[in-house]
Amino acid sequence: MDIKLSHKAWMLGFIVEAVIKNKIVGELQMWGEQLCLLAQVVYAAGDGDHLDIGTLSGGSAIFAALVKKFMGLRGMVYTIDPLDMVFFLQNRLYFTGGDWQGKPVPTAEQVLENFKMFDVEDRIVFEQVGTIDWPFPEDWRPVSALIDGAHSFDDVLLDWTKCSALCDFIVFHDYSEYSWEGVKQVVDGYALQDPRFEKLGQADACIAFVRKKDE
Repeated sequence: MDIKLSHKAWMLGFIVEAVIKNKIVGELQMWGEQLCLLAQVVYAAGDGDHLDIGTLSGGSAIFAALVKKFMGLRGMVYTIDPLDMVFFLQNRLYFTGGDWQGKPVPTAEQVLENFKMFDVEDRIVFEQVGTIDWPFPEDWRPVSALIDGAHSFDDVLLDWTKCSALCDFIVFHDYSEYSWEGVKQVVDGYALQDPRFEKLGQADACIAFVRKKDE
């Protein structure tokens, strides 16, 4: 596979991050060079659909949609998240220091309003389900994916299994020595060992993979 790299896409990551953080209702849980790497992946993947696993307030899906829009790429962004209130309550301290910093807990209604706020509601499809309840047809083939849903080993492994069968470009969020053990276990034990893929790049707590040319 010929990989298109773009300084413009990388720098666009910083610009789009600032736009989203200034307006979004809720949280954007990625930042800085993490988003630049995601922008580079979305651009390199080219025309086609992007899968966003882990919607939260819609920030990463909006980001991917805006990158596609500004870079002139065709394709939709599909994002899935059960928006499980039990999960949010159990992880309250981790997400925002214990009080959500005055921001609302994500709801499907607010996610859709955020899409409208950034004028990308016609570019994103949101399904309120987890990967285990895969809502897409068997012949659907996204070109890229961000794995940033539930972070247990079983959940991340399921996400990797699904995405690696479909996508040429895959990004994991929250991969580091100091972050989520489940993410690190899947990346170290599966993604980095998978003969179909090679590491494309890493930025802070994000790591990206690309399918090898002969696959």
